[in-house]
Amino acid sequence: MKNVEKLYCKMGPRDYSQDDLDNHANQLNPNNDEYWNSRGL
Repeated sequence: MKNVEKLYCKMGPRDYSQDDLDNHANQLNPNNDEYWNSRGL
């Protein structure tokens, strides 16, 4: 079973897996290839 974090936003609670959280962090990190891939570069 995957670790699931419960985050709150304007629309209410959301459940995110660790993979979702890692992907989000990677897309915000210019030192990570996924940052550039998510921008089509």
